[in-house]
Amino acid sequence: RVKIMDNFSKNKKFTVTVGVPAYNEEANIKNLLNSILSQRKNNFELEKLIVLSDNSNDRTDEIVQNIIKENSSIELIADGQRKGKNERLNQLYKMNRSDIVVNFDADILLKDEMVLEKMVDAFRNSEVGIVSANSRPTKAINFAQKMANASENLWYEVRKDLNEGDNIYNIPGCATAITRSFAENFSFPKNSCADEIFQYLASKEKKLKFLFVKDAIVLYNSPSKLNELFRQFSRFLNNKNNATPYFSNNIIDIEKIFKAPFSFKIRGVSKSLIANPLYTTIVILFQIALRIFPTKDDMHKKGMWNVVISTKKAINNYE
Repeated sequence: RVKIMDNFSKNKKFTVTVGVPAYNEEANIKNLLNSILSQRKNNFELEKLIVLSDNSNDRTDEIVQNIIKENSSIELIADGQRKGKNERLNQLYKMNRSDIVVNFDADILLKDEMVLEKMVDAFRNSEVGIVSANSRPTKAINFAQKMANASENLWYEVRKDLNEGDNIYNIPGCATAITRSFAENFSFPKNSCADEIFQYLASKEKKLKFLFVKDAIVLYNSPSKLNELFRQFSRFLNNKNNATPYFSNNIIDIEKIFKAPFSFKIRGVSKSLIANPLYTTIVILFQIALRIFPTKDDMHKKGMWNVVISTKKAINNYE
């Protein structure tokens, strides 16, 4: 079992490093960095804000460099290599010297100035090794996004209170924090994907508690194209198969971890049908079709997924 950080007194501040793996994020990277820099810091000290550019070939690096001119607390790592998110997180964890290391995807936005404080405060419980924010979609503007948001809202009703929030479906991967001791004793396997699944299962192997911070909201764009939505849904379905071979059922009950009780599913479907009957019905049929006709993404063998481009748009506010 990994040694967890000692209890922090109510008034003592944590030290925090934030890492942002980025690949071609020119549309939103400035908005994200500004939302991080504008966070209140009553319970933590932000030691480093690191952007790990994964061989971006757009203006991502240039935009970050311009922001650095005005704020020297930001660091850009741009080594010209395409490694994938998990390898970049491994790099971040090796660099970290803070009490807590946070990773934010570059295509999200922190909804308000309290997101990091709320995530950090969860670590007052010394049994907690990993924390996730609550990722919520921005307002849908077309058919594909309305489908995506209906699917997310349905599943959110299933997962949000399951096991008091401590379940594998409440860790989206786009906004996660872990303790320094966890980071020092964990690394993603080479050419792996599904970072959120790896982190959650590893935390259970290490007997660490996971906390889902429901009111720490980060925003993301749903795919606006049907083919990209189909690809993203297929990716989520494949995450389990990509990650679980690295873990042993002799240590943790993998099937139990992934099982959502039927009663929770019925509740989620019922609430969604009442709120949005048309798109909920379409989503259910869509998910059935995906299981019958799954898509393949060979990029995951290299530790990467095919990029869903339509999600990489600027997020300016919450609607």
